[in-house]
Amino acid sequence: MADAEQTDLQTECAKLIRWHREDGDALTEMRATIERLREEKRELGELAALRESELIARRARVAELEQQAAAVQPTADRADRPDPTPPRSST
Repeated sequence: MADAEQTDLQTECAKLIRWHREDGDALTEMRATIERLREEKRELGELAALRESELIARRARVAELEQQAAAVQPTADRADRPDPTPPRSST
């Protein structure tokens, strides 16, 4: 009977060792996945920051061009329009 108990304990111990090793392998895989996801998050954050700075620069350029166009537009309008004052009669 002692041999049967010892065999059962050895079998149980072997199962626990196998489970522990499997848990360790799964944990290692999870850690690698977490690190990969952190790296992807960092890269996406850098890309988003770059895109945001590009957008800000483009908006500033559009605003600058709009200001330049507004400064030029009234002059061009005046040259195209006839003089609003009627001609004086020389009588």
